Amino acid sequence: LAPEAAAKALTEVEPKVRRRLIAALPAERAADIVERMPPDEAADLLAALPQRQSDLLLEKMERDEAADVQQLLRYEPDTAGGMMTTEFVTLPAHLTAAEALERLRGLAREVELIYYIYLVDPAARLQGVVTIRHLLLFDPGARLEEIMRRDPVSVRPDDTPERVAEITEKYNLLAVPVLGPQGKLLGIVTVDDVLTHMTALAWKWKLGHAR
Repeated sequence: LAPEAAAKALTEVEPKVRRRLIAALPAERAADIVERMPPDEAADLLAALPQRQSDLLLEKMERDEAADVQQLLRYEPDTAGGMMTTEFVTLPAHLTAAEALERLRGLAREVELIYYIYLVDPAARLQGVVTIRHLLLFDPGARLEEIMRRDPVSVRPDDTPERVAEITEKYNLLAVPVLGPQGKLLGIVTVDDVLTHMTALAWKWKLGHAR
């Protein structure tokens, strides 16, 4: 399989199987595959491997992809930081709706799913959020800063999965931004990842009480 196809296939198998498959491959081949996985899933995989093997794969990955994964590995798994992904779309708020749509066409191949468009300043501080629906409904000449939802609800990197689940349910969100100091946008947690994580926690609880 080509690395892209292998990466996609890996995301669809059980974590234990995923670890065994990666551990059995030569480091170069394994790194080629891991760097093509979504950053959050790559981080989960590397966190489950022996430290020496994880470090070796990071060393052999492309610099930008390795940096994204290393950022996620800083956080505990059962936190918003550990659940978030760094694959999301940001744009400056001064663009018009038409300019934003043009930018999105160029990003379509890089980002698999675009839930929201996050508007940030030059320091990556979150200013607001818009949806693709907004861009299509408003006048093409309207600036994003005029139509964006300001001060969107967010979570902190150390917030629990339960807190993230509560926020996504309360505000009916498909994804929630994770903000660091000074409101810097670090990543997003998608509702799919919230459900996956909460389901895994529920199974662990059931198994623990079944003994």
